Formats: sequence, structure tokens, C-alpha cells
Amino acid sequence: MKKQFLLLFFLALAIFSYAQADRRVMVEEATNASCGPCASQNPAFDALLQQNANIVTVLKYHASWPGYDPMYNHNQSENDARIGYYGINSVPRAIVGGVFNGAPSGVTQSMLNSYAAVPSPFEEIDIYQQLSDNQDSLFVFMRVRAAQNISETGLRGMCAVVEKEINFTSPPGSNGERDFLDVMKKMLPNASGTQLQSNWQAGEYNIIAQAWELENVYDINQLGVVGFVQNNNSKAIHQSGVSSTVPFDPLFPTDAAAIGISNVTAKHCSGYLLPQLAVASYGTNDISSLEIRYNVNDGPEQSYSWNGSVGYLKIRQIELPQINFEVLDQNVLTIYLASVNGGDDDYQINDTILKSFAKAPVVEDDVSLMIKLDSHPEEITWEITNDAGQVVFSGGPYSTPNGFISEVLEFETSDCYRFTIYDAAGNGLQTPGFFNLFKGTQPILSGSAFGSMATVQFSGEVNVGIAVQPWQSEVRIYPNPATDAMQISFVTSQPAAVRIRLMNQTGQVVQHLSPLHLEAGSHQTALNLTGVQAGIYFLHLNIEERNIAKKIVVLK
Repeated sequence: MKKQFLLLFFLALAIFSYAQADRRVMVEEATNASCGPCASQNPAFDALLQQNANIVTVLKYHASWPGYDPMYNHNQSENDARIGYYGINSVPRAIVGGVFNGAPSGVTQSMLNSYAAVPSPFEEIDIYQQLSDNQDSLFVFMRVRAAQNISETGLRGMCAVVEKEINFTSPPGSNGERDFLDVMKKMLPNASGTQLQSNWQAGEYNIIAQAWELENVYDINQLGVVGFVQNNNSKAIHQSGVSSTVPFDPLFPTDAAAIGISNVTAKHCSGYLLPQLAVASYGTNDISSLEIRYNVNDGPEQSYSWNGSVGYLKIRQIELPQINFEVLDQNVLTIYLASVNGGDDDYQINDTILKSFAKAPVVEDDVSLMIKLDSHPEEITWEITNDAGQVVFSGGPYSTPNGFISEVLEFETSDCYRFTIYDAAGNGLQTPGFFNLFKGTQPILSGSAFGSMATVQFSGEVNVGIAVQPWQSEVRIYPNPATDAMQISFVTSQPAAVRIRLMNQTGQVVQHLSPLHLEAGSHQTALNLTGVQAGIYFLHLNIEERNIAKKIVVLK
């Protein structure tokens, strides 16, 4: 049935006149509120862009240099990411079409006309934005549609929330500027955008659905969204668009789309899943019923019938019944919509979705958790549950801003465990905050700006009868975390040669002590960390044939 549909669908498309579309030119700029040349070039540059509002899309990133800029501080990581993406090392800097990279004063009317005159393989991007009822979140739907057949790797759908105009009563920086336009507030879902398929048929489309919990917004009435299709290999931008508060028109009567899978960790050990499927309605008709089929690793297929209501440009999370499977080293969950409203979907290209995940690592006896809190420690909580869903360890909320948490978690039984860390504000741990769950030198899960939640499974195995060697428990490292130096104390039961090395996470030696030749007894030595950058390291001690590795954190 689906093959017949696809044939009829593309034959129907052929009767329409699809060709290359008019190009809406993407213009980006790196600027800073304390940059003198920015203040001198931005007025004329902004005037030119406003005169061409019908053919350009504008997005501005704020850099960390040469001085203070509150708009940079509101989203440091994504401003840094996009500025670094273009290799920008001075401001102001303008990027036109992802290709021109130069001073804003070098952007002219003839240049914009030339870029706009080059046809695009994509139609102008449709974007619909809507505030939540309590006006604390922004929902975004961005439709990318091919104007012709396309085969091209590296395509990304880029989407950004902007504050169209920010006005200060006095300059926030040192360059005298008080008015700032098209300021990037948030990249959706992040600065990497959304990967798009490489092969498109004329008329085929992809709708990217995103949401953002508002943060650091000066004027909610100035919020907008811009979107563009960029080739991540060449950086060339094929097409762009700006948002509207009026929904774009549907293209089919019935179009149910499988747009996301949740409650499936990237690493897995339990042998069963309780997946949640996000379904959106992109057609004129509301979705009232679905037959959903799914399997793991092409195993036995499971079916679930759902009834409810999903209106146009709305999303519904559907909890699917448990599916059991044999955990392989690499696994794939496949979910597809077998029928919509009791019949075939009018646009079946977006009916299938996949989720890949790996076999969870096996750790023995205990694991360690380190958390470097940010300025909102009260937002952070975490827990570890066993396979029965019982909480065996938990922590938070915390009370010390920028504090450091270190936990050693000793497991009493072998089981499949799940670690989850939560942030109540939905933005994770902000720089320099991070978390790291590990066993010895074996990483399990780490992250920083993880959003509302990050989770992973791991197999915890308890080795009964295998004792910890006495000399291992007698090794002590303090303080940990450390800043300029740390003390290392240990015991040798006989004359021994001792070697101490500090290694980074890639295995490079960043600090070491000359080999020590010691008599039996208790010893203490210091490791100088003055020239060591902040981060996570492993301290390796070699005492004759005995080895031990301890994870340490260096703070600056």
C-alpha cells in the first residue's frame, strides 16, 4: 500500500510546476556592545538591511570581546559556537549567504541583489511561532520544502529565536550603542541545528518542531524566529525565512507525523522499552485515531491502537506498551504509523521514525558522581533507580551556588541501573557547571547544558569475594577538587619505586613527578597544579607492579 502511495504521490507532484525558488538572503553578524567599530558601522548596516526586509533574513550574534556585553552573557555557548563556526576573530563581522565573510561596511545593495538573484533549490521557509498560554514558553514550527529534486549531503535546518529590537536607556557596553536589532536569544534545538535528509523530491517537506522556555528576554513582544537551510560542509545557505504568528497553510488533508521518541536512553541494559512517541498533525483534518507499529532490531512487531484528538500544528505524546528484546551491542527501535483515522495517511514520508541506542557499559561494585554546580544549585536533583524502578541513590536540591558535589555510590546487588539528573529550569548546568558519572577511568555519562534532564542506563555488577587491596584504600588525594596543588599520601609495604602522572581525558600526560625511590612506610608528596588548566583529570600512581587511577578535578 505504501509503495503504491509513494508512486501516486510523486506522479501527482510531477503535474505541478516545481522549479528553483526565489532566494531570501541570510545575513548574519558578529558584534559586541563594547566594540567601537561596531558602533560606527552598525547604523548604516542596519539601515541597509531594513531597506531590504523583503529579501533578507537577519540574525546577530554577540561576542565576548572586546568588552562587556549582556547579550553575550545571556547565551554564551551558542554565541561562541556560531562565531567559532565561521572562524570569526574580530568584530564587527558580517556573513552573507554563509559565503561572504567581511566587514559590514563591505555589504552593499548590489551584493544583496546578486545573492537574491541566485535561485534556491528550496522554497522560502515557513515559520509559525506561538507563545504558551502563560507566556513562559515559545513553540515553533519551521517548514522546509524542496522546490526541485535535490541530492546534497550536509544539510542542516537552522532555527533561532531573536529579540527583534532591544533598547537600553543607557549604553550597556562601552561603545555608546543603546539600540540592538535581531539579537540571537536561543538556537533551536542548539547551535548545530537539525540534520536534514540528503535526498529530496520536488514538493517534499520536513517540519521541524521546537519549544523554548523563555529566558533573559527584555520584551516578550519583540520575540521572533528566523530559520535557514545551511550546508554544513560548505557553509553555504540555500534559503531562509522569518516567522509569523499566523499558522502556515497545510498541504494535505491528513498528515500525521512521527516526530520524536523519548524514554529511550542512549545506552541500555534492561531488555525492555516503554517508548513514548511524539505525534504531530500537519494536515487540515484533526487526527482522531492511529495504528502504531514498532519493533526493535527488526524483531517481532508490536501494534498499538490509539484514539484521541490532535489538531493542526499540535503535538501529542503517546506512551506505548512495553516491548521486550535481546540487547545487542547496537540496537534500533523502529516506529511507524500504519494507519491514520482508519485509513492511509496522505503524506507518508514522515510516518516512520528510528531511534538508535547501544548496549550499556558494565561497571563493578561502585561508581563516582561529580557535579560542579552553577549559580542555581536549587534547580539540580538526581537519582539512580534499579530495574524495578526503586530509587537506590538520590541527591539535591542543593544550596551552595557554584559548589562541588562528589559522591561514591556503592551498589549492593547486581542489576540494570538508571541514572537521571534533572534541572527544574530546563537549561541544565550553565558554564562552568558540569556533571560526570564514571567508574575509575571509564566514563558513563557527562554533560553541562543538558536541558531539563539527562539519563543513562548501566549494568552494575557486584563481585562477591574480591576484596579491595589494602594498599589501594591507603591512597589518599586531597583536596579534590584542587586549584594550585594537591597532596598525595600512600603507604608502601616494602621498598618501592613510585611513579606519579597526571593525565587528561585523552590520555596525554600534563604533569608528572620524577620517579620516587622509597623505603617501606607512609609517604606524602605534593603535585603542583599551577600551570594546569581547569578540567577533569586522572591521577595515575604506579607502585612497582601495582597501579591505581583516581579521578580529580582542577578548578581555577
